[in-house]
Amino acid sequence: MIFKLRLPSGSKPIQISIDSSESFSSLLETISRETQIPASQINIKAGFPPKEIFPEPTTVSLDSISDLRSGDILIISTKITNETDKQQSFSKERYVPAVSSEKNSSSSKNKNISNITSLSNNTLSKHHVKNDSGYLIMREIPDDNSCLFRALTVCEVIRANPHKYTEAILGKKPQEYCSWIMLPTSWGGAIELEILSEFHNVQVVSVDIGSLQVYRFGNSNPFAILLYNGIHYNAVSFNQSINDDQMSEDMSIFMPSDNKCIENAISLAKLVKKASGYANTSSFKIQCLTCNEILTGEKSALLHAKQTGHTNLTQIGN
Repeated sequence: MIFKLRLPSGSKPIQISIDSSESFSSLLETISRETQIPASQINIKAGFPPKEIFPEPTTVSLDSISDLRSGDILIISTKITNETDKQQSFSKERYVPAVSSEKNSSSSKNKNISNITSLSNNTLSKHHVKNDSGYLIMREIPDDNSCLFRALTVCEVIRANPHKYTEAILGKKPQEYCSWIMLPTSWGGAIELEILSEFHNVQVVSVDIGSLQVYRFGNSNPFAILLYNGIHYNAVSFNQSINDDQMSEDMSIFMPSDNKCIENAISLAKLVKKASGYANTSSFKIQCLTCNEILTGEKSALLHAKQTGHTNLTQIGN
């Protein structure tokens, strides 16, 4: 079984591998070796919403624990040892931003938009909506033309499935397509979403911010949500807090029973759209930072990059 560990420090997740026949105690020992947290002090949460995992006895095998499955993200924290720490932890985990009485009055008049909030405070996630016991939050991904995927993964899948990803599907010979998608000037789309879904065994749900249409790629039960603004993909995560210092507890994989998340993701897309988070790819303005030429639309930008080799491009307007 493979797990990714989300640590209290918010550092990069750690991937571990352990045989499914091993005991829960062995999992704790493995995590302890990776994190330097004593096994007796390790607290594990998994699933959506995050649920504490602690079977009794701890000698049970991992494959017998229904709430654990290979590929899960395990949220790791240190067990609370006294009542003071417990009260502080509860207060932090359940943090809800204060809302003025004026906003309360307004929200009570319109239940359809009462769960939508946009804050500019640097300590809070800018775009989020209420979702059951927590929030759906848009996590911005670096705008480096690789926001959708790691091209190497896409190429591996294409090369391993030549009968599925043919020239007719790709629009190019598979080898040419792999060479093209590896270029920094190439953007991924529906084909790559389908490939990533297959590779990670997770359905990818993409919400188009412009049209608010929902597109599903893959047939797997667990799903991830992306927001697409016309040129860029950002991730959607669930967290019980909107404080950015709690990002290490983000959950980005949802289960079929969490279908309400899709509705709330659409509400989140509306919020982002209202904040000018949508780009019309045929009319937005792009500046080449190498030669300072101003270009209009994605096609012009791609052509410029192909003709000049200039790839340092930035959007400057809609």
